[in-house]
Amino acid sequence: MREAKLFVYEMPPETFRLADRTAGYWTSLASVVPRSSREVADLPTRIAETGARLLVLPSLWPLHDAVAASGLDFSMIRMRNAQPR
Repeated sequence: MREAKLFVYEMPPETFRLADRTAGYWTSLASVVPRSSREVADLPTRIAETGARLLVLPSLWPLHDAVAASGLDFSMIRMRNAQPR
């Protein structure tokens, strides 16, 4: 994670519409050109600087099940990429 290259793109908001409030998905039907982009390096340090905690879990399924049972709105669309139970 410390060596990963992550790029953040700032998009012009004019054509974007909220597609899913729970998941935070915004989409645009028009082609857009980013206003700017920047590389974010050393992700664990950057996450810690925000006050968030980074958890490394051996499996996402217990977290998935706990959130699903909580009654909270959530999105785990990428669970199809998780290891099988």
